[in-house]
Amino acid sequence: MTRWVEINTGNPVYRIRDDRVVEINTGNPVYRIRDDRVVEINTGNPVYRIRDDRVVEINTGSPLYRIRE
Repeated sequence: MTRWVEINTGNPVYRIRDDRVVEINTGNPVYRIRDDRVVEINTGNPVYRIRDDRVVEINTGSPLYRIRE
């Protein structure tokens, strides 16, 4: 199971299922992964980019989450 954990706290927030990013607590899909980009499910707007084991903001490049197995 692949999880996204907050960089600062290490708290798991999202889980990756197939090409979707779902909330750990509810299982609701929030984002979809397309290549190295993370887009909102409803709008298709790119929000994050995946770099190595980190999820960074598209505009600033600031790391928000770390990807852990």
